Amino acid sequence: MRGPWEVLVNFESQELVRRLYHARHGREANAAHAAEIGACFTQGAAYFESARVADRAVRPLLLYYGVLSLARGTSMFLRPGRREASLSQAHGLATVSWGETLARVGSDVGDLRVRVAEAGSFQEFGDATGNRSMLRIGRNDISQVLSYHRATAGQEFSLADLLSRLPEVIEQYDRWRQDGRCAIGGIRPESPAGTVSITMQRRVGASIVDRARVERVVNPLPVVAIEEADAQWVVQLRADPGTESGLSHLPGIWDYVPTNMLGIGSLCFAARYEGGWFGSKSGALFVAAYVLGMLARYFPSRWMALARNIGSDGGTPTLLATMSTIEQVFPQLVADFMTPTST
Repeated sequence: MRGPWEVLVNFESQELVRRLYHARHGREANAAHAAEIGACFTQGAAYFESARVADRAVRPLLLYYGVLSLARGTSMFLRPGRREASLSQAHGLATVSWGETLARVGSDVGDLRVRVAEAGSFQEFGDATGNRSMLRIGRNDISQVLSYHRATAGQEFSLADLLSRLPEVIEQYDRWRQDGRCAIGGIRPESPAGTVSITMQRRVGASIVDRARVERVVNPLPVVAIEEADAQWVVQLRADPGTESGLSHLPGIWDYVPTNMLGIGSLCFAARYEGGWFGSKSGALFVAAYVLGMLARYFPSRWMALARNIGSDGGTPTLLATMSTIEQVFPQLVADFMTPTST
């Protein structure tokens, strides 16, 4: 599997952007339009490179601006006619009472919440990518594409809501909090009528998947049975007859591509959010980057205490793992969206 920047560097070239834009859309991008797209990818690459060598004090902010730059370039390239001047200057997300949350006794950064706005870069990126997840399951190239619904305005997430569902950070997260909501597994090809059976491995790396974790992953879906067999969990979920092959009766699905597996991924189940909604991994990483970036920007003393392991720092390893995940995974997801095989 090629590294993501080997793909994304092509979108820094005006000549190549014009050629690739025409191949995808069958229409021309003029020089100014190509320059606007290329500038986003050039700037994004610079932000990510700067974040890689930056002090922890500013790394989250650089990463978020790198994510934002790649997202804006992606939005302009994938949606015909979108120009720099027509893109929203809003993030599309808003913090929810962070000062009060951080001042509350017993709270930590996992409790920080964000609210989805009516419009902004987050929504534009989701719309441009179709809120899709490009999955590598059992191979090192795209094996399946899943589309999810757009997040609705007013919807809220905590940082813990996001991180508890990310398989890339779950080992660290479990040492911080004991409410992980993801597991590696699979879908059984045959199940009794009106049901679908899924499996979950007993481990995600060093993270143990116990029955309580299984119940969190499948909540709020209707469960027929949960059994342990052959070092894995087997969960039977209720499904309306004739709909067993659909996604509405399953937990959310992402992939998990460990760094030591040569780009070969596994299927990962993650709990749906409140109300039954689920979204793409690129969207989740966008929100996580926003939270960490805004924490470093507007609450620098609190962030630097975490970064320096001062005070209540149980979440610090998870936050560092999250930044590494954003740095490694988000550019790959964008590269997947930008290649012709993702259409």
